[in-house]
This record gives sequence, C-alpha cells and structure tokens, in this order.
Amino acid sequence: MDILVLSPTPTFPTDQGNRSRIANVCQYFKQLGARIHFLYFPREWGGRFVRKEYDGVAAQWDYFDVIPPSKDFVYMTDKPDFGIDDWWDDNIGNHIKWKTNSYFYAAFIVNYAFFSKAFAYVPARTLKILDTHDRLGDRRLMLARHGIPPDFFYTTIEEEKVALNRADVVIAITQSEAEY
Repeated sequence: MDILVLSPTPTFPTDQGNRSRIANVCQYFKQLGARIHFLYFPREWGGRFVRKEYDGVAAQWDYFDVIPPSKDFVYMTDKPDFGIDDWWDDNIGNHIKWKTNSYFYAAFIVNYAFFSKAFAYVPARTLKILDTHDRLGDRRLMLARHGIPPDFFYTTIEEEKVALNRADVVIAITQSEAEY
C-alpha cells in the first residue's frame, strides 16, 4: 500500500511538536507495511531548507519530493481572517497531479486544513485524510482573548468547515478539537 503525504514542515529533525506528530503518523503507517511518498512544501522559516533536513527526511521515507514554491509566501492578511486557500500554491496541485497521473495511492494524508485543497488533485477512490494539528477557526479571536497577537494561520469557522468537508477522515489531536 502506498500513501501520499503532504506537509508544510519537514519531519527531520523532530525538534518541534508538529514535526514529531507528522513523523509519528507516517511511521505508524510504515510499520503497517505502507510505503510513504512524502511531499514537502517548504513553508517554514521563509522556505529555508538546509541539507541536513533534506538528508534526514529522505532517509525516513520511501520516496521524498520537495515542491518548489511558485510565489512569495503570505504571512499576513488585510482581511480579518485568512480564506482557507490563501496559503495555497498551484505548484502543489501540479505536483500532485503529476505524482498521481500514473501511480495509485491508497490514501493521501494532508497536514493542516490550509492545504486541504490538495484533495481535489487525487482520484476519488483515494482515501483523503486531513490531520488538522490545531483548530484554525476563530484562532485569531482565541489568541486575542489571551492577549496574544495572531500568528501562523487563522481563519473563520465557516472557512475551516470547507477544509474539513474536503476530507473523508479528519484527525484531531485533542478530544475537544475532535468534538469541534
């Protein structure tokens, strides 16, 4: 069984919680006998990606591709919240179409709701799994209640629902997020 995985963060080194999470999910499926085809779209640290990370990720998974960005990264918005696809890059979709053109993946794991548009680029028979990592709907408001300026990606509940509805399976980290 082959599983395609899309991530905006590398899985090596596993020195951050999100990296560990993605690596653990992939390793779980690998232990079940799956071959992991890891697609990395370098969004962290302005797209910085060093050789140590490249070699580490390449050693972890059966196949490893880096998808080059086609435009500058968006980190801020003039709107109150981001639209769910505001961080999308068409190179991601083009690469997925190329990968799935002559190869079947039993499942496609997308990390973070803001990349859920990727599900539109795989065949209908591919199981679409969204690993949310965090609740992004009303994140700006939640941070403001705690006196924290908005960081990372934040959107509305309605926009996050668009992302969740694109998946066949949604994985949440906490029980309260699963209930949400």
